[in-house]
Amino acid sequence: GFQADGAILLPDFVGGEASGKKSLQTDFVDSLQKCYKTASAGDESNAGRKLLVKPITCTCDARFYSNLYQNSDNVVVTCLGPESDSIHGVDESVSLKSFRDCMVTIALFINEWCGLEKEETQ
Repeated sequence: GFQADGAILLPDFVGGEASGKKSLQTDFVDSLQKCYKTASAGDESNAGRKLLVKPITCTCDARFYSNLYQNSDNVVVTCLGPESDSIHGVDESVSLKSFRDCMVTIALFINEWCGLEKEETQ
C-alpha cells in the first residue's frame, strides 16, 4: 500500500481552533486570516467568513517541509487552496471566485509576512 511519511500537524490548531496561546503558528494563521478578510472584503457573501483551519487526511507536498524541519516553533507549513468539488474526479471543479480570493490572499500575505519594498527605478 501507500507508504508516504505522515506530516506534523499544527499542534496549536488540532481540532480547528487555536489553543489561545500566542506562537509562530497563531501569528501565521492570524495574518493569513487578516489577508483573506481583506482579499474577500468586497463580497457580501464572505462577510464574517474565516478560512477553515483543519488537519487534512490526504497527502500533499507540505508534509516534506514539516518532516524536514520538524520544529513548529520555527517553521509553519500550510496548504491554501480554493473551494473545490469532486477533486481528482472526472467532474472536478474549483470556484473561480474562491481561486481569485486565494491568489489575492497569498499576495497580501507575502507582502505582510515577508515585507516587500518598492524598488526604486532610475
